[in-house]
Amino acid sequence: MNINRPFVRKPLPRTPIDSKLLLERFRGVRENKTVPEVFIIESLSFDDEANFRHEGKILADVLRMCGKKPAYYYFRTAAELNALAELFKKSKSRYLHVSCHGDALSIETTLDKIPLIDFASIFADKLNKRRLFVSACSVGSALSADIVRGRNSELLSLAAPENRIPFTHAVALWTAFYVKMKYDHVDITLRHSCKLFGTRFSWSCKTKGEWSTKSLIEDDSL
Repeated sequence: MNINRPFVRKPLPRTPIDSKLLLERFRGVRENKTVPEVFIIESLSFDDEANFRHEGKILADVLRMCGKKPAYYYFRTAAELNALAELFKKSKSRYLHVSCHGDALSIETTLDKIPLIDFASIFADKLNKRRLFVSACSVGSALSADIVRGRNSELLSLAAPENRIPFTHAVALWTAFYVKMKYDHVDITLRHSCKLFGTRFSWSCKTKGEWSTKSLIEDDSL
C-alpha cells in the first residue's frame, strides 16, 4: 500500500436540477410577495374638495415624513377605480386604504355610487394576501367583509368604521394607526386607535381557521 498516494474523494451522486421548475417556483414566490407599504386611493365630494378635506393626501404626506413610501391616487369615477385596481395589483403594496364616503351597502366616488358587490368585483383576486382598510362611514360590517372576501378568498383582513366618523377624527386616527402599526399587531393597534377617538370599527380576519368579524371598541379579547 502506497501511503504517499493522495486521497481522492469520490464525487457524490447528484440529482439532476430541473432549472425550468426552479425558475417557475422562484417566479411564483416573487409574484406573491408584498411589501409593507400603503396604497391610498381617495374620492371625495365637490364640497370636500373645495374645503381641502383630503384625508388620504394628508395621510400620505405624514407617512412620507415618517420614512414610508405610500402611493396616493385621487379618482372621481368607477372607471378610474377599475384602472387603479389594476395598478394596485401590480404595485405589491400590502395595504390598500380607500378614503371616500359610503354606507352599509356601497361606497361613493365624486361622480358615482358603487355597490359593495361591484367594488368586490373590481378588486376580484387583487386583495389576496393583502389587507383592506376602508375609511368610509358605516361600511364596516360582517356583510361587507363577506362580500369582499367572496371575490378574494385569501384576503388577510378588512377594517372599516361601523358608523359615522368625522373627518377630523378620521385623519388623526389613520395617521396614528399606520405610524404605530409596524410596532404592534394590526388588530391591537387599530383597537387602541378606536378607543382613543371613541370610534367603532369592524375588524374581519381569519382566526383559528375561521373567518370572523368583531367590533374593536367593544371586544377586549383581541
